[in-house]
Amino acid sequence: MSFSLNAWAGDNAGSIVGRQFSRALVAVTYTEDDLPLALFSKGDLDGTSWYWQIDVECLTPNARTAIVTKVEDAGANVFSLEITPWKFPEDGKVDWEPGVHLFSITISGDDYTAGQSGTIATVIIPPKLKVKSFSPKVIQKMLAMRQSTRRRHPA
Repeated sequence: MSFSLNAWAGDNAGSIVGRQFSRALVAVTYTEDDLPLALFSKGDLDGTSWYWQIDVECLTPNARTAIVTKVEDAGANVFSLEITPWKFPEDGKVDWEPGVHLFSITISGDDYTAGQSGTIATVIIPPKLKVKSFSPKVIQKMLAMRQSTRRRHPA
């Protein structure tokens, strides 16, 4: 399957109209029969849904790590990805400041041989944002699932 991602990465100057907090808007263009399964494949991390084939990273230096916890179809092949920060115990990373941040988003292809596509999107961070904390066992599960994806996608 061949697909590509596009997202708005402007500075969002002025007032914010119609944007939801903690959401990245991503357009998916594809050439085969269907959208990438990564948009619909979610797992469970200690009661928190997450889309393990979608990598997301806040591009602010030393910022917390992120996961995608919800995907909604916004229409016309545009998807709204809910971005949620999480932390390792004592990882030294800092919480995201309120405002507009840039995030790198990468979606894996369906069967791990179909490649991947990435984009950069703006996400509006609200003044109060809850950071997810996971046990070491849950973090180990998360990293193992992500590592299995990367092993199947050689660099």
